[in-house]
Amino acid sequence: MTVRTFVDPEKTNRVGLIVEVPDMDTFQRMMESEAAADAMKFDGVRPDTILTLVEPEPSI
Repeated sequence: MTVRTFVDPEKTNRVGLIVEVPDMDTFQRMMESEAAADAMKFDGVRPDTILTLVEPEPSI
């Protein structure tokens, strides 16, 4: 996985991430892990405020 972090310069408690993952199942398992919960707690992330967006599959 690779992660790029973005911070709103006017509201530094608003953060966005671009996370490149092999597949969404891997991402979901990671987000539900104890390590992710610990990291969110350490960083002050409120899990109920997380919004997950996905890049659409290319149309043929």
